[in-house]
Amino acid sequence: SQVAHKELKTALQQNIDKLPTKCREVFRLSREEHLPHKEIAIKLIISVNTVEQHMRKALSKLKTSLHHFL
Repeated sequence: SQVAHKELKTALQQNIDKLPTKCREVFRLSREEHLPHKEIAIKLIISVNTVEQHMRKALSKLKTSLHHFL
């Protein structure tokens, strides 16, 4: 099971790295730095709606690319 966990973690990181730049940046600020959407919007000088769109796109792409792990 540790092997499967390591494979999933590696695949996740590789797929995060493949996300479009802004999408990846929003995803990392949200998931790694635990910033709320409003703070991400302020930090990146974009609207909260744009942050939400980037998150939806990132999560959708990651779900699709990692479907065999789910």
